[in-house]
Order: sequence, then structure tokens, then C-alpha cells
Amino acid sequence: MSDSNHDAGARTAAFNHVHFLNQVYGTIPAAKLLEGFEFAGNRVPLVNPQRGIFKPRSMQFLLSIKTVHPKPGGKDWYDDQREIHRRIFGADETFSYDFMGDDPDAAENQWLREAMLSQVPIIYFLGIAPGRYQAIVPTYIIGWNAQSLRAEIAFGLGQSATTQASIKGPLQKLDGIASLYYY
Repeated sequence: MSDSNHDAGARTAAFNHVHFLNQVYGTIPAAKLLEGFEFAGNRVPLVNPQRGIFKPRSMQFLLSIKTVHPKPGGKDWYDDQREIHRRIFGADETFSYDFMGDDPDAAENQWLREAMLSQVPIIYFLGIAPGRYQAIVPTYIIGWNAQSLRAEIAFGLGQSATTQASIKGPLQKLDGIASLYYY
């Protein structure tokens, strides 16, 4: 199986598994995200518990990003932790996602850039309570800025005409995943 076929198959399996988790749990417990899913006889994680930007070793491209909801009295590490809920529920079309650390050349930050350039759909796990996540599938990286240390993300099919045109390819490649899931 070629890298692109393996990646597309694993991505489809991940999206389907997240859909299943939503049906079973409503908001997805962090422990279930850590369990991952089975693909081609192997367990594939959905997230890295210590990092918000995740690409499984077995996949060519980024699979997921997450924003945690801090525990009461806990520290907000990134600006997007404070802003994302307000912006989503305020119906903004695009959202800033902070890079990991301050090095745009770090592997995780480059994965964001590669996902943008390749126009692959990813999963966005939005922390809605400590240890509980809402999955938004598909999510796209539509901008990457080394100076501001941020990527711009957009959800599903609700973007502007420019963004819709740029995501046509991945939606056609991942047959059956073209519909937007808000979990």
C-alpha cells in the first residue's frame, strides 16, 4: 500500500472511530482518545497526551490537533485556550491555533505547514471540560505564519469560497468523510 493510500485509509478509519466515540460517549473522554483505533492490524493513537499537535508514526501527515480545557485554577499555556470557545460560538469563520513553543521549524509546527500545503483534513479535539473533548471533523489548516507562531484553521464545508475551492481535493479523496461532524 502506498504512503498516500495508507494515510487516506488510516485517516478515514480515524474519522469513523471518532464518530463512533461520539455516538457512545457524547463528549469524548481523554482516556478513549489515548486508546486510539485499529488500522491494518495495528493500534494507531488519536492524540499525544503531552502535545497538542499529533502525527502518528504510521501516517504521512498530521492527524489531529487539540486544545485542552484547563483544570480549575490551572494555567492557560496558549492564547487559543482562552479564545477558541468565544470565537467558535461567535461564528467566526477561521481560528488561530498557536504553534507549539517558539520555533516555527519544530517538527510539530512543520506538520501544521505540511497539512496546509497538502490540504489534508484533520481532527480538531476541542477541550470542553477537563479531560473531555468535542471533535470537529473535518478541520483544515488554511494558514501558517512563522512570525506570529500561529496556524489558521477552518472547519468543514462552512468556509469562504476560496477555502472551499482549496479543500475540494481532500474531500473527494476521502470518500464518505465529506460530511461535517460536530461532536
